[in-house]
Amino acid sequence: MIKLGITLWYQAAKNAQMMAQLREKQKQKNEKSQWDEEEEAEFREKMDALNQDVEDATQNMSAGSAAFSEAQKANIVPIETSSADIAAIDSVSSLGGGVVGARVDFTI
Repeated sequence: MIKLGITLWYQAAKNAQMMAQLREKQKQKNEKSQWDEEEEAEFREKMDALNQDVEDATQNMSAGSAAFSEAQKANIVPIETSSADIAAIDSVSSLGGGVVGARVDFTI
């Protein structure tokens, strides 16, 4: 009877130990999962801020580009071309890589 009592006590202690180990593993798993969620939230927050910065920059560039283009058009200076030598225009030459262009000399 004493041996049976010791065996039951030992078994109960081993079960309690296994339960404690399982709780510890579950706790670690939950902490890791929580950490991953925090990292994900932080990453998404940074990406949202970056995307907003890109959108703001694009809008600023669009507005600035239009203003720059208008300023260029307002500052076009006509050049007298009646004395330009059209014979000085070379034939079309290949620049390599499929790019084709013509060299023009507008020396007056």
